[in-house]
Amino acid sequence: MENTKQPLFLCLLVYCLVLHSYKVHSQSLENFFHKGGKLYAANIEHVTSLKTDKDIAVYAIRLGYGSFLFNNFAIQGHLELLKTKGYFKTKPNLSFETFDANSFGIGTSFLFRWYAVKLGSVSFFVDASGGILYTFNSFPSEGTKLNFTARPGAGIAVQINNSQLLFSANRFHLSNGQGYNHPHNPAYDGIGIFIGLIHRSK
Repeated sequence: MENTKQPLFLCLLVYCLVLHSYKVHSQSLENFFHKGGKLYAANIEHVTSLKTDKDIAVYAIRLGYGSFLFNNFAIQGHLELLKTKGYFKTKPNLSFETFDANSFGIGTSFLFRWYAVKLGSVSFFVDASGGILYTFNSFPSEGTKLNFTARPGAGIAVQINNSQLLFSANRFHLSNGQGYNHPHNPAYDGIGIFIGLIHRSK
């Protein structure tokens, strides 16, 4: 009789441990999205142009700090290092000209992110960010050094303990705000893909 009770007791003990572990894990997953906390973020991004007359690639590194303003809704500020590489094409009087767009810049931006759907350790989010960028060369050569950036996007976050691994795509826009047809505002639009890491501390 004792021999049959021991395996049954061990099975019950293992079941209780697994159930407790699952509950703790579920709580830690949910607690990540609660209001408050400190968020530390690091992202790398690559942007390709949407238009054939702008053969430009953009590379960016962003370091951020933020918090959950509400449950499931985070806000972050970023410091950004950005590199542009390529050229603009224009055709005044039907003859093509090219303008250099190689530059290096530094900027800052603010991001708002809403975690709309959560499925276990995977969540789906939408976000938007906007900021100011200063490039050491005019962007492009007939443009300006001070420009604005905008990035509406969406992505997937995979949670690992108190951290998240993010994969996202966004609609990248860079211009100086003088209008699309302004001769000194050759606005740039592209599709950005980024990978990021976020860590939350209480």
